[in-house]
Order: sequence, then C-alpha cells, then structure tokens
Amino acid sequence: MASASTAKAAKTSLEPSEIFCAVGLIMLDSEMVDLCNDNTGTSLLSWAKKEGIVLLKNGKIDYDNNQKFENMFTDQPTDSKKQEKLIANIVAGFSAAIGVKKWMSQTGNNVQRVKNVYLTGSKWPQAVDKFRLQNEDTGFDYNSSDIVCDIDGESYYGISLKKKKNVKAQDPTMLNKAYDTFLQGPGPEGVFIKAREDMLYARQEYFPQIVKNAQREGYINIPGLLEMSNNQLWNTKIKDTKKNKNIDLINLKGTNQKYDETDPEVTAFPDSLFNSMKGVKGLRDYINNDLGANDNELYKEFERVIENNAKHFAEGLIDITLKTHMQSKLSAKDIGNYQFHFALVTGYGDFTIKKPITNSVLKLNGASVLPQHTVLEGLSILADDFGGYKLKYNKMKKYKSGAAKLFYTLKRKNKEILDIELRYKGNFKQQPQFFATLAEPFKKQLYSLLEVKR
Repeated sequence: MASASTAKAAKTSLEPSEIFCAVGLIMLDSEMVDLCNDNTGTSLLSWAKKEGIVLLKNGKIDYDNNQKFENMFTDQPTDSKKQEKLIANIVAGFSAAIGVKKWMSQTGNNVQRVKNVYLTGSKWPQAVDKFRLQNEDTGFDYNSSDIVCDIDGESYYGISLKKKKNVKAQDPTMLNKAYDTFLQGPGPEGVFIKAREDMLYARQEYFPQIVKNAQREGYINIPGLLEMSNNQLWNTKIKDTKKNKNIDLINLKGTNQKYDETDPEVTAFPDSLFNSMKGVKGLRDYINNDLGANDNELYKEFERVIENNAKHFAEGLIDITLKTHMQSKLSAKDIGNYQFHFALVTGYGDFTIKKPITNSVLKLNGASVLPQHTVLEGLSILADDFGGYKLKYNKMKKYKSGAAKLFYTLKRKNKEILDIELRYKGNFKQQPQFFATLAEPFKKQLYSLLEVKR
C-alpha cells in the first residue's frame, strides 16, 4: 500500500504509541485484550517481535517504510525502565485503537479491523493528502491528525493522539504553538507588525542584560562578555566541547562550579560549560528564576501585547486547539463526497514494572475520545450575541506559583474552556510557547454530552 507522500514543513518524529495504535486498529479487540492479560508485559514484547512486526509490514499500514518504526518492534531494550516505557507505549497504542473503533461504531461504522491506516505525523501519504490543510505561506498544518483511517474508501477518521499514564493522570497538552503563531501577517492597521517588532526588541534587550547580570554575580565566567553590546551577545555562539557543536551563548547550560573531570584549560570558555551539580545554580536556573518573578519585565511585555490583542489571541487559540473550522476548511478545499471525522484521543499507557516481575501492574482501558462534533456542540451551547471568547490573565496563579510562565484562562459566558500557559520550552532564542488543556468545567460538560449520546 506504500504510496507517494508529501513531507511536512517541520518534520516531526513519530511517537511509539502511534505506531502501536496503527497496528491495533487492524487487530481484533479480543486479540489486544488477550495479550494484555499477562500483567508482566512479556507477552506484549514477544508479540511485537513476531506477530506485531508482521502486521506492521502486511501492507495495510502506510508508515513511509522507515526502518526506525520497525525497530520499535524488534530492537527491544534490556534495561527494565526502558522496557517499562516500551510496554506502556504498546498499551497506550492498544488503548487508543480500542477507543477509536468504539467511536467509529457510534458513528455508524462498526468495523472489527480497519481497512487501511495512514500515519501522518511526519508525512501525509498521497491517498489522504486531500484532507491535509496546510498554509502555503507558513507551512502550518491545521489538520493535526497523527493517524488517518480509511473505512470504506468514503469515510475517513482523523486521530490526534495523546497519551497519559492512566485515567487519573494529568491531561497532556493539546496545544504547543509559538507565541508569534497568532501574530502572522500585518493585522488590522498593521498592529501585528508593531507587536512583533516590540517583542523582538524586548527579547533582544532582556536576555543580554540578564546574562550580563549572571556574569557579574558569578554564575558564569566568559571572558569579554561584559564588553559585548546587546546585539553582539544576542547573536554570539560558543563551542560546547562536550557535544562538539556551537550553541547560542544565551542558552548556556551548566555552572561555573568546577566539579567536572574536564581540564578547564582546554575549553574555549573554561568555567561555563560544565554540567550543573545538584543544588548548584547555573545560568538557566538564574534566567528562569528571574522569569518567575511577578514583576519580570519581559513577561510584562508579553502580557501587554496579549492584552492589546486579546480577542485575536482568544479566537486563534480556540480554533487551533479545538479545530473549530475543520469542516468548513475541508469544504472550501472541495473534498467531494468524502466524509472526514476527527477526534482528540488520549490513550492510557497503564503499566508499571514491579519486583518480583509477577507483581507488575498492566491495565488496558479504552482511550478517552472527544469527537470534533461533540466539542462543537459544547461550544455552541455557550454561543450568544453578547460576547465572544475572552482571554483572561490569571495574575493570582502566577503570583502563587512563582513559575517562569504566564497563566491564562479562555472563557465564554464565564464558562472556562481552556487553561493556557505561556512559557519557554528550552531555547531562549525562540519565541515562548502556548500550551493548552481543557478546563475542568468544559471537560465535564463535554463528557456529559457524550454520556447522553451513549
């Protein structure tokens, strides 16, 4: 079934749970249940090397024929912790497969084994490329399906797959998008251009100054740093001798404490590139500590720009997170008589290794599935003519947490819909990221709707 594919602009790696979900979709539910009756996970590992790899390669799954995907089945770790992670991924994949097939039956497609499965995490196979919604200018893929299922050549199901340990575990984030994702183009009267310029200036002023402060206080020791201009410091790269690559100076890891075996005399910047010791602060800790302050100047600037464009941010966040315009975008693309269903799916990787191995715990539960039409129904209940979505800054949560992030709640009709955080993901040269999860009140409303339908 292998076919020509179109690569995504920003290639993403495939999650192991996705490949195991794909295989689970072409298996019977009873087969997955039987394999998971062995609480040690041994049966799952044995299956993966034998029957699992055969199913993967039998032509019903389009996975770009990448060897690393096959290695997930055959190259099994001997370390117990890594084994635990692999088995948990198989369980999460099976959990998702069972939940998805149940969802399919609720929409009128009662299938025991899915006809064809396409993995779209890194590429969109040609057979399902008609459902891809990519912005030609930015390369952004609006359709966030990780897996697309073909039921009968007419009905297709898109799955945005997440995983978590069990039902009670914290929900995974549904959104991970850069701050400037929502400030593309000129905006009304050019306000987005001004906002982007303001934020770039603020970042290029803040980070060089905070790095210089760290130098003055002894957290790093880089010759000539204090004489650099802000622009020079922002653009300077240095050699990380341990990883043998250049890194941005403002992204230095480690500490100036000499607890490393490396001879300080042989490094370009002798005291700055060592690994951090427990309890010893390094540059990143220093920066994050400052970002966590309630009066941090950089985050105050982000907060100001968001407040000035709150309506635009709110509408963009709700759309990109919950795909509120998926069907209208597909209709505009003219996909003909094809049906495309979409759901947010969270599989449960409920497996824990214990000693002795016979005391290990393995539970297979069907995934949480939130169909797009249920999300839209929940949002329509909140719709009115007196106000749209509102993005409210949670100053108290920021104050109490002391974390290097901003907290927001996206509401409508005073109903909390999304809990949102804005924080850096690790690279201070890049924009901070928005992370979003369903707020508890809206989540309860959606599950109430699902229960009524069932």
